[in-house]
Amino acid sequence: MQKSACADDIFFDLPAYIALLRSLDFWRTYDFYKNEHKTFLFSQIILNPKYFSETDRIITKALYISEKSVQNYRREFKDIFLQEYEYAKTLDTNALLSIRNTMLTFLRNNDFLSFIEDEQYALYLTIIYNNILFNAISLNILLHLFQCIFI
Repeated sequence: MQKSACADDIFFDLPAYIALLRSLDFWRTYDFYKNEHKTFLFSQIILNPKYFSETDRIITKALYISEKSVQNYRREFKDIFLQEYEYAKTLDTNALLSIRNTMLTFLRNNDFLSFIEDEQYALYLTIIYNNILFNAISLNILLHLFQCIFI
């Protein structure tokens, strides 16, 4: 999950990237119904590079939760990610790109960054999003050129 979260190239493992986006969407929907703030915890524990190499003790102090909670959240996040990853592996590249475009459009609205407390991290996510958008535009141009050449 963390490799996909910090990969410069979304094609490093496209199914994992889609699973990460769908997991984020899952936790947003979960929070809407259960109001447990797991989207924030998912974004901090899984997406925030600051915590990738930190111990559970440091994460607990930063997020004000117990060590056991960090372990339980990681297990929950991993389970959902693996379900989404298994599903994404069954799809072809066009379907994955379509899902990616839809998810990025959906996640682009302002509340995507509203659950993030750290402004630097919000800026980091914005930069990642812009890089992804640039890659998408570049890919669409390449696909169009490819179609023009072979049609």
